[in-house]
Amino acid sequence: MKSTSNVTGKLTKSLSDFKKMKNNRFLVSATILGITALTFTSCTKAPQEKIDLANQAVQNAATLEAEVYATYNFVALQDSLKGALEAVEAENGSFIKDYSVAVEKLDQVIILANDVKVEAEIGKQAYSAEIAANIQTIQTLLAENKQLIEEAPKGKEGATALMAIKGELEAIEVAVAELNNLVASGDLISSSQKAKVSKEKATLINSELKEVIAKYKGTTRRV
Repeated sequence: MKSTSNVTGKLTKSLSDFKKMKNNRFLVSATILGITALTFTSCTKAPQEKIDLANQAVQNAATLEAEVYATYNFVALQDSLKGALEAVEAENGSFIKDYSVAVEKLDQVIILANDVKVEAEIGKQAYSAEIAANIQTIQTLLAENKQLIEEAPKGKEGATALMAIKGELEAIEVAVAELNNLVASGDLISSSQKAKVSKEKATLINSELKEVIAKYKGTTRRV
């Protein structure tokens, strides 16, 4: 009986020692894996290439004058870039670094920058088309106004008024020439404003001349 008890005790002790050894090995393995993961994470580098791409994308949008032709979304783009860089900076100061969120934000900046570039291009094309249409209208009105001047009454007061109108038409022609230079230089905003003003003046002169001629012809018929 004593012999059997000793054997059982030894077996129980051996089993206990085996379990302890197994647990110790597990703890050692887990510790090694943890240290390895910590070392790898803490050594993660900032995504400089992605940062450069995002900065360049925003700069490209700025070069296309997105601030002028896609103002709202360009401001949003700048805010997005700022937020992405702040996310990178926050991870730079962390002991355990994880730039995945920052990279995602930088990717979003690049996508948004491309959208803003397209919007800016469309905006510029819209301004160019509007300016071209206004210039065409102005030139048509100038030609018609010159013809109306020939039909207008040439009395003493009428001659003085017609001389003033001719001066205004010449000023509009000069403005149109300046318009073409502004468009060629890429200043579409100033070109658009100048085209609208010149068109309004030419339209007003056209209306005044037609009114004067209509009154003159009506008076002539009654006489």
